[in-house]
Amino acid sequence: MPWGLDGTIEALPDWVVRCKLTILEHTKSPLEKIVKTKRRKGYRKTIQHKQGWTRLRVGDIHLGEGEVQGQAQA
Repeated sequence: MPWGLDGTIEALPDWVVRCKLTILEHTKSPLEKIVKTKRRKGYRKTIQHKQGWTRLRVGDIHLGEGEVQGQAQA
């Protein structure tokens, strides 16, 4: 996924492609356990977290004309 330097995502313009998405559910991933240790110290730390997921259904996909708006073809 191409991310810009300022944290924005680059997307295709509306005239190139359009698709209809339906949100099916918001859920979480299985529990992930991460163990962090320090060498020779006996230090152990467990971090647990769940990643948030959104399940989408892709509906109709419409492709555009394929020419840039505002520019005439030669």
